Amino acid sequence: MAESKFNAPLIHARWVKFTRIVQPFMVFGATTYLVLFHNFGPQEHVFSPARRFFQSKVDWYVEPNSEEMAALEQIKSTKPVESSTVTSTNE
Repeated sequence: MAESKFNAPLIHARWVKFTRIVQPFMVFGATTYLVLFHNFGPQEHVFSPARRFFQSKVDWYVEPNSEEMAALEQIKSTKPVESSTVTSTNE
């Protein structure tokens, strides 16, 4: 008996493999967005403690500490060294 075109799978194996690989990343990304970035309004909600923790870690990583601030102030207070200008003459 000849194979019928109606016996073909509805979803190809390659697509199934792709979705099985990508699905965990999509779930992780959507969950991360909802927990850390989605706007639930100004009221306190279940993700507020996680957001405060995350923001404190970002602030710790991004903002300079007291030693770095002192070094920046010292750099600001010193005058920049003037570069010598080179003049070219057309001959």
